[in-house]
Amino acid sequence: MGAIDKPLWRAALVDMVLPEAVVALPTLSPRHDDGRELALVDPRDPGDASGTLRLRADAVALALRTALARGMPVPASADTSTAPLGSAASPIETAAAPAPAEALFDAVGGTVVTLLGLRDGGLVAGLADGRVAWQRRGDPAVRTRDAHRGAVTALVELPGGRLVSASTGGEVALWAAGDTLTLTGMLGHHEAAVRALAPMGRYVVAGDDGAALHFWPLSDEDRATEVTGWGGPILALDNDADTVFVACGSAGLWFRQIGSDDPPRRGGSDELVAVNALACLGDNLYLGGQDRTGRGLLRREQLRRDGLPTRWVGGLDAGPVSALLVLPDERVVAGTVLGHVLLWSPSSGANAVAELGTPGAEVTALAALDVATLAVLGADGVVRRVDLPAPVAA
Repeated sequence: MGAIDKPLWRAALVDMVLPEAVVALPTLSPRHDDGRELALVDPRDPGDASGTLRLRADAVALALRTALARGMPVPASADTSTAPLGSAASPIETAAAPAPAEALFDAVGGTVVTLLGLRDGGLVAGLADGRVAWQRRGDPAVRTRDAHRGAVTALVELPGGRLVSASTGGEVALWAAGDTLTLTGMLGHHEAAVRALAPMGRYVVAGDDGAALHFWPLSDEDRATEVTGWGGPILALDNDADTVFVACGSAGLWFRQIGSDDPPRRGGSDELVAVNALACLGDNLYLGGQDRTGRGLLRREQLRRDGLPTRWVGGLDAGPVSALLVLPDERVVAGTVLGHVLLWSPSSGANAVAELGTPGAEVTALAALDVATLAVLGADGVVRRVDLPAPVAA
């Protein structure tokens, strides 16, 4: 057995004990590309020291990485084999990972860090070298533009053919998308890496590793504002007409009324102890993260009386949810830290979760290419296609 006492991004390792074969396991986190991490965790028992790192709370969901992504040995305690999800009466059909030749953005010559599906079916990727790559629907050509000094870690689409990108260098940039991508200016700059973006009327909201939320105006008529006091580094954010919702990993779900002077407040439910991904659709909030057993959990929260009823499914052995995509038909696609792609249909009344594929690396972003195809980004920087089944008629 080997013992290591080494700092991990914004969190100290606590009682880190690993088998000798795994002690020197290097993984590079696409979210925290400022250094190498030692990380191999069995999310089903994050407190077990036999083959697991015990991390301080705000790092657990971010530090989980599977050694399978790089062909490294995995101890028995970190078994990543497929297990029944939801109900033993509903077996999972596992789709094979796409061959490397089918990967998207292979030709750009860089590592993809984040991904955004556009409303017109196009696809945009943020690269580790600071470039933005863009592929129009039906066009095999990939165009790239220099964008940032750091890795591009967040992307969002605005009405009117505009895009916003953000980086580990803290920059938030505005683009015009037509026949080409044109950088039209910088909206602002953060003191920490920006991991999440969301449009909000005349503003773009950006959340960073310093637990700060900035409201950057899209015109000179409005002024920028900053809101602090969130629970930790901001991994994801979204908003409805009244409220901004923020995912802070194991610090949980936080929210604040738009226009309020009150500090952010913590929300969420007892069974969801870490929130890594979220999305608003209509009068509902969709959450993905980790339950009290260290397994994955998905939850649909009713925000208003007109919203769909609250439902949730937990105990997912595929691992904590790391990425979330809500489809227009209200089905939920989730990616996990152990490299599984799951499909949940909360409106069906069943808690069964189907597995769509196992890319083999932590899923860091999801996008819909069309009604039958997903683009899935793994922590290995590869963007793979995964088939999306048609919804089952009621």
